[in-house]
Amino acid sequence: MRIATYNLNNLFERPKVLELDGFSSEAKPILKAYYWLVNTVEKETYSESDKTQMLDYIKLYVEPKKRTEKYITINQVKGKLYSTYQGKLSIKASGRADWLGWIDLVKNEVNEVATQNTARVVQEVNADILCCVEVENRLALQNFNKYLLGEKYHYSMLIDGNDERGIDVGIYSQHVIVNIASHIFDTYIDDRGVKQEVFSRDCPVYSIKYNNQLIHIFCNHFKSQGYGSKEGNDKKRKRQAERVKEIIQERGFNLQTDFVVIAGDLNDSPENDPLQPLLAMPHLVNSVTLLGLENTGTYQGSKKQLDYLLISKALADRYIQGGIEKRGIYSVRGNKFDTVTSEINQASDHAAVWAEFNI
Repeated sequence: MRIATYNLNNLFERPKVLELDGFSSEAKPILKAYYWLVNTVEKETYSESDKTQMLDYIKLYVEPKKRTEKYITINQVKGKLYSTYQGKLSIKASGRADWLGWIDLVKNEVNEVATQNTARVVQEVNADILCCVEVENRLALQNFNKYLLGEKYHYSMLIDGNDERGIDVGIYSQHVIVNIASHIFDTYIDDRGVKQEVFSRDCPVYSIKYNNQLIHIFCNHFKSQGYGSKEGNDKKRKRQAERVKEIIQERGFNLQTDFVVIAGDLNDSPENDPLQPLLAMPHLVNSVTLLGLENTGTYQGSKKQLDYLLISKALADRYIQGGIEKRGIYSVRGNKFDTVTSEINQASDHAAVWAEFNI
């Protein structure tokens, strides 16, 4: 049985802003504007300062001049949040009740060769169960499997999560999924007394039956290191790690006897504080430590490990071999597939992590 995790960087469509250089000085203000608009348009009444800020963001990213890029779309279904008359923009709505609609990020088609290279990584890893990070929806998983993987997987599943950008977590499996538990509704009260979602996307737990035994896969994509403050991001990731630990305990999993995997892009290095609630758990093993490699980096060409298969002792005792598939990443110095010739057509900026077990 081979289990893997891979951040696919979307399959067919990806928000244009996420194609900018990481979380660059250009990307951060766009995402800040997006989240501000999403939250502010829900207000019962828009203040004059709200309207002024809305206009600024609309001029920059929704209705920009021809020389600049459009990154945000405001879908106005009934009524108007804003309108243009004789070339002048103005806010028409006084509050949420005055218009019906929503806000999206503009999406681009993923480079065709990049999608093919993503498929090449998946085929090379050849996992029986694959946790898929940053996928736009279940139909994308289904079509990717049908048209690029030769219907390799019998089952594909994805539950729309809490991220409006369409970067969800899902799963491919050769074996039947007998139970799914989503955690998109898990919440907490933040320091300001505001209810917040724990998981940036979701933490689905998939129970898969193999040889009359159950394998429980937690698929995760923790809070990024990009948008927001370092302190706030670290605190969010630690809360997510603590919640995963709680779910393990609430479900009554025994890590010495049950086959449990915490998989996905946890967006932090193992030596840092946010992941310690998980990494310090007795009988939970970071699979890459079994590889005997000096460089266990999984992100770009660095030595940073952001992608994980944390395995229960029950699985670690049955470990055969594992690896980190980095050849889909474009790096001047690194070993890569001959079809990966630039950052534009690389499969992903993450490596796939895999491990094989005798079950």
